[in-house]
Amino acid sequence: MLNLISLLGPLAKAVASIFVSFADKDIAVVQAQAAVETAAIGATASVEQKWWFVAAMLPIFALPIAAWEWKVVVWDKLFKLGVTDPLTGDIGNLAMIIVAGLFMHAVIK
Repeated sequence: MLNLISLLGPLAKAVASIFVSFADKDIAVVQAQAAVETAAIGATASVEQKWWFVAAMLPIFALPIAAWEWKVVVWDKLFKLGVTDPLTGDIGNLAMIIVAGLFMHAVIK
């Protein structure tokens, strides 16, 4: 029995070293992914600073949709001063794509 107990210490150290090596490998993978993402964010920021029209495209497309949304919410619903026709057809689809793109753009960044 005493012999079995004396084997448990080295066995536990061996198992712990295996888990540590797996953890170190996972940490290295996460650090590599973080480096790639940091480089991608830096490249995007560099492009947006260098070419202002790339950065301006998002607000240019979003401004008319935002104005329509605010008109519907504030003017029509809050103050009850009018009725705005819904966006239908291709314009409605385009508005949904733009709004979804805004949120997906924020998630991706």
